Amino acid sequence: MDRKGVRASFTVEAAVIVPFVLFLSIGVLRIGIGFYQDSVNRKQDIKLQGMNSVERFYQLQMLEELGRDVYENGG
Repeated sequence: MDRKGVRASFTVEAAVIVPFVLFLSIGVLRIGIGFYQDSVNRKQDIKLQGMNSVERFYQLQMLEELGRDVYENGG
């Protein structure tokens, strides 16, 4: 086989493989960025839920104290 035939073969193969690898890499990067954005959104949701839980805890504690006062004092 002469060198021109080998070079042309590599060029044709590269013309097919390089775009495939490029699109595959871009796809993997997009999936990774999507996972990152999901994790950031979930972290914010959990943070907000945690703040609501603390407020609810204090509200329930206050209601228990009020209920105890009403029960002990008869109304």
